[in-house]
Amino acid sequence: MMADLLTPEDDFLEFYFHGFRSALLRYRRLAILGWLMTAGGCGGLLVSCRQASEGDLLAAAIPLCAVIAGLALVHQSVAFLDAYVEIPFPKPDPEHTPPNICAMVEESVRWMTEIDGGGWQEAFQAIHAIGSMAARYGIATSR
Repeated sequence: MMADLLTPEDDFLEFYFHGFRSALLRYRRLAILGWLMTAGGCGGLLVSCRQASEGDLLAAAIPLCAVIAGLALVHQSVAFLDAYVEIPFPKPDPEHTPPNICAMVEESVRWMTEIDGGGWQEAFQAIHAIGSMAARYGIATSR
């Protein structure tokens, strides 16, 4: 029963590494899927242009719905990542936390601040950086 309890270090790892990594990967998956749906819908609009001009509005409405759904998915992925990086979570006390955890938290906070002030480019850079953080700070990537 005592083995199920998390230490403060585990909490910091869960939020600043595993949770942040999961949020970034979810953002990337949903954003790419959303843009693919939007592109497919735009292609469908081009193909159905002749049918729509002849009065078949359903032929244009279906691709238009795909464009709207794709844009909504992109918006949802951005909103999710924005919400995650703005969660107020305490930073570790350097006197009671291993130095590798403190350094990892500081780097994660720096990336979260850059993502919050930037955009998709910072998020994609953070995805690549967080992979190297695991090796650099000796963190297991699986839970």
